[in-house]
Amino acid sequence: MTKILFVIAFLTSFTAFATDVREEAFVDIDIAWCMQPGCFEDGLWRIHRSPNCKYERRSAVIRAVCEIASDKDWRTADDWTMIVWGPTPSYEENDSDKYHFFYLHKMTFDGEPPIYSISWNANFKGEPVYSKAQWNLGEDYTYSKHPEKDIHTIEGHGSTIVLNFECSLVKYPEPETTSWNDYYKDAYSNYDMVFRTAELIALQKARIRQLMKLKIEQIRDNDYRAEESIETLVENAIKVQDAWENYASARWHEVAAAYGRGSGASLGGSTAYFDLQVERIKDLLVVYK
Repeated sequence: MTKILFVIAFLTSFTAFATDVREEAFVDIDIAWCMQPGCFEDGLWRIHRSPNCKYERRSAVIRAVCEIASDKDWRTADDWTMIVWGPTPSYEENDSDKYHFFYLHKMTFDGEPPIYSISWNANFKGEPVYSKAQWNLGEDYTYSKHPEKDIHTIEGHGSTIVLNFECSLVKYPEPETTSWNDYYKDAYSNYDMVFRTAELIALQKARIRQLMKLKIEQIRDNDYRAEESIETLVENAIKVQDAWENYASARWHEVAAAYGRGSGASLGGSTAYFDLQVERIKDLLVVYK
């Protein structure tokens, strides 16, 4: 009973956690939760999972390169806390909570097997409406690590969280100039190629967001322009980026359709989109030369 009470206190006191380091990783999250009335007590998720749970699953809650805050030695520690933030809806800093974020925990008690838990800031519909990760989805998940790569997975009961630290702007700060031959060396099928390309597309999306933020900061730092003029420039910069995204997405579908059905269509469309991303990054970089 003491241990359970400690776990409850540990999981609900999120603001008390201090993290040591900031990292980045490609994050792929599918989440499932049970909506059976018996799984809730006074509106809160039960600590013990019901065998009668029927899960609702949300795929690709996050599939992007994300910022992660964690304890310094979490890869070897007996206990750790990690915060994973999904991409924000704006290119500028704001207080919006309309994006998902997760608290992940590992806890070890008296030499017993570790406990892994997942909490997030969603409501019962899976919508990111809260400013705290107030919903504990459970503490009975399993953890595994890739035997050679810095890739970590927490999963169970229909949920999967993959943290791929091999794919980030920390490791590849200029993805637009990187040769990716080694990244594809263990891709033995079209499916593997599509999956690797999806990771790199997410990486270049993060790079574009980084450059867009810098571009908008540069516009706002101009002391010689009137405020109205600055707002117009920011608005137009975002319009151009939105227009590019619409074009690149349409081009993706156009190329994919030309390949017909099968994995070749996904790979062809993804490759076309990837190439357009490289050109877009180069276009944004001109501002800083």
